[in-house]
Amino acid sequence: MPNITLSVPPDLYRRMKKHPEIKWSEVVRKAIAEYLAKIEAEKL
Repeated sequence: MPNITLSVPPDLYRRMKKHPEIKWSEVVRKAIAEYLAKIEAEKL
């Protein structure tokens, strides 16, 4: 699977680090998929 690099503000990063049980890459993957589905549906 290809990788991407994502920059987040320091405050957001600190908040994310408080939840090590969350797989943030999965959260981002789902958010991207949902966003793409939304914009692709709008083009129909």
